[in-house]
Amino acid sequence: LTPGAAIPEMKWTPTVRPSYGKTESLPRDAHGQAVRRGVEWYARGRLYVHADWQQLMDTAGRFHDRTGPGPTAQMPTGDGTLGLLEAYGSRINLRGDQPVRWFPRAYCNSESAMALALRGLMDGDTRSKQIASDLVDFVLVRSNLQQGPRAKPESPSYGLLGWDTRPAGAGIYYGDDNARAAMGLLAAAAALKSDRWDEAILRCILGNFRTTGPSGFRNARIEEAELQKRGWQWYWEQSDGSWSGMRHSPHYQAYLW
Repeated sequence: LTPGAAIPEMKWTPTVRPSYGKTESLPRDAHGQAVRRGVEWYARGRLYVHADWQQLMDTAGRFHDRTGPGPTAQMPTGDGTLGLLEAYGSRINLRGDQPVRWFPRAYCNSESAMALALRGLMDGDTRSKQIASDLVDFVLVRSNLQQGPRAKPESPSYGLLGWDTRPAGAGIYYGDDNARAAMGLLAAAAALKSDRWDEAILRCILGNFRTTGPSGFRNARIEEAELQKRGWQWYWEQSDGSWSGMRHSPHYQAYLW
């Protein structure tokens, strides 16, 4: 912009930067530090839902895709008993702020429980273990994700995990999301050395396998009303994967495999 002008050297430190310079040697515990900092980010990012601002989830529907301003640094962070928000969005505004997706989703909570439980397994951190346990309880017991018709053995949706905790979202079942949740829950339970969730996780696996056809294909998305109308046997008997709603998409099908 100023040809020929002498530009002074600009010395500044970016707010977001690598932890180590390109010529630095990593400390012996660099891996452990990365794991601990990654897990601690859940709390620093205010993703654990707190009772003081839990009601904000009820009004998040006014945002497009429930994605809007997230909890501020002045707001308390929860302890996992009320679950956690889905994530920060990838859009960043001119002030450097990122919006939050105000969804407590089954697979997000389950995979996060896995990360926390593995951190606890790594260094014995009791807080991480407790939050991991509370997140698993949130998914399988305290929330509506596996309750309602999903908790009744006679129901065709028995064992399935709802997409998210909204009344409408709890009756939507994606096979890939259920698989991701199940794998996260299995890993968390193993790291916590607990078998108390085994039956609930097994119900989730059963609910997904019996709504999968004999060729191994499943509708990408099944909703409560259609499942109650057709019964799980209808999905179990579909042999060629050509019915309405079928997607020959690797992540929808291979996750269940």
